[in-house]
Amino acid sequence: MKPAADTGEPSTLLAIGSVMGASVGGRLLRFARTLAVARLLGPDSYGAFAALLVLINYAQFLELGTSAAAFRDLASAVGRGDRREAWGAAGRMATLKLAATLLLGAGALAASAWPGAPAALRQGLVALPAIALATTLLSQALQHLQAEGRSSEYGRVTVLAAASDLVLCVGLTAAWGLTGLFVGAALSPAIAVAWASRRQALARPRAVPSALLRGYVKTGLPLAAIAIVEQSLVSADQLLVMAFLSLRDLGLYNIAFVFAEGVRTLGTAAATVLGPRLLREHARAGGRLEAIRRHTLQPVLVYARALPLPVALLWIGGGFALARFYPAYAEAVRPMQVLLLASTFLVVLGGVTTFLFAIDKHPRNLLFLTPALVFNVALDIILLRLGWGLMAIAAGSLVTYFGYAGAVLWYVSGHFDLGTPARLRFLAGALAPGIVLGLALGLVERYVPYRASLSATATACAIAILLCAPLVIRALRLARQLDEAGR
Repeated sequence: MKPAADTGEPSTLLAIGSVMGASVGGRLLRFARTLAVARLLGPDSYGAFAALLVLINYAQFLELGTSAAAFRDLASAVGRGDRREAWGAAGRMATLKLAATLLLGAGALAASAWPGAPAALRQGLVALPAIALATTLLSQALQHLQAEGRSSEYGRVTVLAAASDLVLCVGLTAAWGLTGLFVGAALSPAIAVAWASRRQALARPRAVPSALLRGYVKTGLPLAAIAIVEQSLVSADQLLVMAFLSLRDLGLYNIAFVFAEGVRTLGTAAATVLGPRLLREHARAGGRLEAIRRHTLQPVLVYARALPLPVALLWIGGGFALARFYPAYAEAVRPMQVLLLASTFLVVLGGVTTFLFAIDKHPRNLLFLTPALVFNVALDIILLRLGWGLMAIAAGSLVTYFGYAGAVLWYVSGHFDLGTPARLRFLAGALAPGIVLGLALGLVERYVPYRASLSATATACAIAILLCAPLVIRALRLARQLDEAGR
């Protein structure tokens, strides 16, 4: 595969494949670590560690989105070929990330002194500063590699960190219990961070001028708000299940949700490549919108044609597996299938939100996200009151994600020199495959007894592969065209 647009970057397909493989491999390794550690520890002890992970995940909001603004500067400087400015932006990103980590660490140490804190949680809060620092350094290295388009190295760091996490956390937990787990979590990123540092992917922190910091805050606050609302759009369903249904229903929903999360993982991995590439192309083109039209709109069509195959296989294979091997979770099959279909419309947005970030119009996304969240909650509650149970949550997500995707795609396409017929064709190309997929799988579910046996399920999967193959071939062609966009 040839470099993309004579930039020295790997081809789009090669880059996406590298990052996607590493992301899936990393998730599997971390999943294995979770199973092993949970077996070694009791629920109370592992719950203390899980609480720390939640705190670290939410610590990103302490940055107020400023490190993301510095990341945009880094990717843009790489696109212009300005190595000095790129290294400076990387240093500023490091400063902002570490500042948030210091705030989190200070808060954790203060909370550890709280008289009523359980002993296991208090121990974790004392260990949190070291764990958060290691996690921040790893995140900084990964974002640096992402901004520079070094997809193969990004994949190596991802897998290396996950493998170290598995070995150290499980080994030290077996030796020292919960204390060993905390030590392993703090040490496990060290090898990957050292490897990235040797390859010039870990800049030292540097001062952020006050004027530039104000600009970062102005850019970053909407980003933080968007991240919170996006997270709420996905996680609000679980809160509604807890409020209106039961813990049993929450367990069923979480199993159904896992399959949709798998589809979203594929989209996130591809966006890791396509998003920074759009920022670099925007900088190379001097901010001309028409120069990045293909990098903005084409990924949407790639997603729309590539997603039906994995969704169909998960729909059929997941339905069989749950019904056959996990009969206690058989009620999760229908909600799982609807959530799979819903996830395609959320993932199909691709890099268009990166486009809004590139042209500094990302706050506009709140005008779409906030009504979508309100509508989703309202529709879920109405359907719950009508007695739909878990299907109320799944159906509400499907309708909401479809409407949200359509509105954002229509808005973004209006930034380019396209007439109304062309914009309608683009919207149809983005959403029609998901609609047809849903109708086809609904007919399969109604008339084909594929869950009767493993051979019937395998046959249904083979037919799905044959039917989706033309779409996948088209997706590959569209992805290759992205490499020609800058030529």
